[in-house]
Amino acid sequence: MAAFAKFVVRFRVAIVLAWAVLLIGALVALPSLSGEVNSDPSLFLSSNARSVAAQALGSSLTGGRTTSTITIVAARPAGPVGPADLAAVDREVKLARAVSGVTSVRAAAVAPSERAVQLEVDVAREQTDVAGLRPVVNDLESTFATADLPPGLDMHVAGQVADNAANDKSANRG
Repeated sequence: MAAFAKFVVRFRVAIVLAWAVLLIGALVALPSLSGEVNSDPSLFLSSNARSVAAQALGSSLTGGRTTSTITIVAARPAGPVGPADLAAVDREVKLARAVSGVTSVRAAAVAPSERAVQLEVDVAREQTDVAGLRPVVNDLESTFATADLPPGLDMHVAGQVADNAANDKSANRG
């Protein structure tokens, strides 16, 4: 150990540089973790698992699930949504329809307190396709700036797809 310690102390700069080169090489050469991770738990089941067999049997009745729904919420925390707010929501519906991958946009509900409006955006991608849905979520969020929102009206994406996209973005930063 004494000889090893002397070697490390004597060549400390070269060892640190070697580790740095190795780290940079690994970052460049190896795939990113987000490209290798799939958050669909059904992929871990064998093809003869009961739930997989039931899904295969039921898909002819229910149709294949090849779409996802992204929720957009327009809210006014200080009071009820007014006519100017509803006009901004209408502008957002038009902008969201123009986003690539979006198949339909509809107003789903107005909160009982009349402080929020919920829009549902259907996207032609499966909910488990996080990498494919993340750009759609980002594009929808970028439309908020051009919807000319009145002061005090907040607009956000919500729901499982938006959560998955945010988690994927966070994991990539990590």
